[in-house]
Amino acid sequence: SVETITVDTQSLADFELIGTTSLTTLQMSGAGSLAAGKIGNHSGVSNDLTISLTGMDAGFSAKTITKISSDLTIAASNSTGFLDFDAITASGLTVTTGSIQSFRASALNVEKFTFDGAAATSTSNSANVGLGFVTASSTITISLGAGTGIISAAGLHTLGAVTLDGSNYDGTVNIPNISGSGVTISLGTSGFFSASVIQSNKALTIDGSDSASSGVSLGMVEASTDLTISLGSGSGALTIGGKAPGLSAGGALVIDASKGAAEIHTFTITASGATVSLGSDGYFSALDVMAG
Repeated sequence: SVETITVDTQSLADFELIGTTSLTTLQMSGAGSLAAGKIGNHSGVSNDLTISLTGMDAGFSAKTITKISSDLTIAASNSTGFLDFDAITASGLTVTTGSIQSFRASALNVEKFTFDGAAATSTSNSANVGLGFVTASSTITISLGAGTGIISAAGLHTLGAVTLDGSNYDGTVNIPNISGSGVTISLGTSGFFSASVIQSNKALTIDGSDSASSGVSLGMVEASTDLTISLGSGSGALTIGGKAPGLSAGGALVIDASKGAAEIHTFTITASGATVSLGSDGYFSALDVMAG
């Protein structure tokens, strides 16, 4: 029946063996390299839960959290350690990470998912975000902070829009499967992004126009309306492989590589109209193009 837990620690605060159902507020703070926290399973159904973290250099972990008809907020913008969660089920899930932009969750089953890594402002920080399958019925919005490192997810799947804003991030993004009703992906300076399958029931945009190089590797990419891929300055490559349909758009398909010297290699292109703009390298290859 406990609703609020407040902890200030300089070592490990271990609640891993304690399950909760009525908890609405968990506040943990800790200074020093040994400060850490753990909580056990939480199965509160109708009450929202906010987990607020400050400091905690040695990290914070949680077992399975099941909210079903209520929201979970992980407010950790002032944290300095990793965040490690098992599966999370909630109506709405909002995650704000701290200065090192480190978050792991084995699976997320939510209505709406929002991730904010803006507290990571150092370009030398090595981010580490690893998600299992993210399943949502509304929207998935991921905004990355600064730094290098690896951002990965087994899949992002929603009935609503998927927005991945990595414009401030200089590391690698690897998400094998993405599906949504409108998909927008913005890349940072490094321009490294890979996905095996991207399917959008509306428009699909991959914007790497601000990248200093290009390292975009895709498998099958489908949009029911327009499909736009923009590459930045410098060299590199856009590679689309795998079986047909390769690149497929119900509307216009645009590949803009005019700012740099990236090469374009694609398996097939199918669209109502296709425009490919080349940069100084001027290299483009395709097995089959069907437009009109």
